[in-house]
Amino acid sequence: MKNRVIHMSMAPKYVKRRKAAVVVMAALLIAFGGALVLWLDASAESACVTQLDGKSTWAVQWSKERGEYVYE
Repeated sequence: MKNRVIHMSMAPKYVKRRKAAVVVMAALLIAFGGALVLWLDASAESACVTQLDGKSTWAVQWSKERGEYVYE
């Protein structure tokens, strides 16, 4: 009769712990990725709004210099 040897890395409690660790890491990765996407979207929107404000200010000034600004 042979003694069956279970390697420590394949013991059920360690397999269960590895599965739980993979699930936790995946959840953290998804949460971090979602937060990063939201932050990048907000900063891109802010940059676009700032650029549009600058363009509109320049356009109003240019129209006033030419005497074509009728909104006063």
